[in-house]
Amino acid sequence: MAETSPKSSATGTALAQPPKNGFEGLEAALPELQEDFLKLPEEEPLPPDTGIPPALYQPRETSIALASSRSTPVPRPIDREQIDLTVNLPPTSQPPPSLSTQRA
Repeated sequence: MAETSPKSSATGTALAQPPKNGFEGLEAALPELQEDFLKLPEEEPLPPDTGIPPALYQPRETSIALASSRSTPVPRPIDREQIDLTVNLPPTSQPPPSLSTQRA
């Protein structure tokens, strides 16, 4: 099978420079970050049963949720009439009479 497009030569193409954003001077003025910058301070682990319930730090949202669940109306069940479809059905095994047989 023959190739349909010629191979491109990446060695002859210069790489595009990243666009400048205007903050180079500000970035250069920032102090260098220490190696331990991302390390969190080590503390004693808390027992697994220690926690803050959401109601303590979100009391308004919790009370709104509880109030709305209590005040949501629930419709009453509907009493539906049962219809017996097997009663008084016309016989379907015979075709309906045609007009030609009635006139003869």
